[in-house]
Amino acid sequence: MDENVYKFIKKYIDKKSRIGKLDSALLYISSSLGIVFSLLQLITGGIQAFLLFIPLWILGWLLPFYVGYIRGALLLDSVAERMRGWTYLYAGIAAYIINLLKELILYYYPHRTALSIITISFSFIILYIVFSRYPKITKTLFKIFNEELFEEALPAMRYALQSALFLGMGIFAIIEMVSFNLFLFIFLIIVTIAGFYYLERRSRICLKYYEELCKKVNNMTSESS
Repeated sequence: MDENVYKFIKKYIDKKSRIGKLDSALLYISSSLGIVFSLLQLITGGIQAFLLFIPLWILGWLLPFYVGYIRGALLLDSVAERMRGWTYLYAGIAAYIINLLKELILYYYPHRTALSIITISFSFIILYIVFSRYPKITKTLFKIFNEELFEEALPAMRYALQSALFLGMGIFAIIEMVSFNLFLFIFLIIVTIAGFYYLERRSRICLKYYEELCKKVNNMTSESS
């Protein structure tokens, strides 16, 4: 067997092995964290807090599973789509933490004004960490996937992060309004779905451009070799 062919096959197998492990990690982490944070909600806030926590499963489990595993691994076999799944998981973990902090603050500070101020402050700190660390985390995962076109994929990833955070904030607002005003509750649902759909759509458009660029680069590489 030619040495170049051997190296190519070895590189391909290694890449597939790493991707398979990350697919399994995505499923395991999203499922495990959903269960852990659900139990913590039940312990700290009781059954009502647990029921109000369920919508966050959309962000922390359902979207990572659908986007990262169903679309990314099974349907499209796309590294970038897998990365979008990890992006939703990343934002979902932030939402889980914010919600748990809210319940803990509510336990120690039952006065609603203090709760709002402290929760908002913590939320901004966590969101700042999410945005500031996101490019480095994304770049690390791209290296694991052995993908070189990191900068070209960032727009799709950023739109995915924005759609995830928009959905998370919408869910929090909907949860807060569920017992206050029916019309505002319905309005928030419509705005949340519309905003999430728009940003998710933009992310998929950027993703399509990235995939086409990857194909061109691969074709040029194969022709030159």
